[in-house]
Amino acid sequence: MSPLMNSGDTTCRGCKMGCWDKQRKLLQEIEKEQRQKERIEFVPDYVRSGLPLKYNFISVDGINDMPERQRLSDTRNSITHKFEIGGHKVYFTVGLYEDGRPGELFIKTSKNGSTINGLMNGIGVLTSLGLQHGVPLVTMGNKMKDMRFEPMEHGKATSILDYIFRWMQNRFSEDGT
Repeated sequence: MSPLMNSGDTTCRGCKMGCWDKQRKLLQEIEKEQRQKERIEFVPDYVRSGLPLKYNFISVDGINDMPERQRLSDTRNSITHKFEIGGHKVYFTVGLYEDGRPGELFIKTSKNGSTINGLMNGIGVLTSLGLQHGVPLVTMGNKMKDMRFEPMEHGKATSILDYIFRWMQNRFSEDGT
């Protein structure tokens, strides 16, 4: 503790104005202004380019550039597909927007209560949120393809996720990649 400080006090000895508090608050304000300036200076290239965006951004003001969630309508079309891999029957349902794009994914395996079933439910929720926030299917598919874990079928699919995302890309991608 500084000899100028009273014990248990944040003011200078003999000073009633709280000089140490004022200096701390001034430094905090300067740091806050610097952080805001850095946020404003960071403008992503896609904003500078002026090109149309692939994603539905609310705003890009340096502070809030979160994509807006585009929910599916309450009544919607869907496609359910069944396959078997490594002795597991897997059903998955893809909910569709009115224009035919995928917007949600539900995955159900034949092993109720199993760890794999719980993980697949979680993957379905995360995929649905990504699709509804504008993440391209090809981006997610490229990350999930060739993912290897049991159950798998040699020569067909390296995992349940590999099969599902390859199927979705073939069904919904314009170029089938």
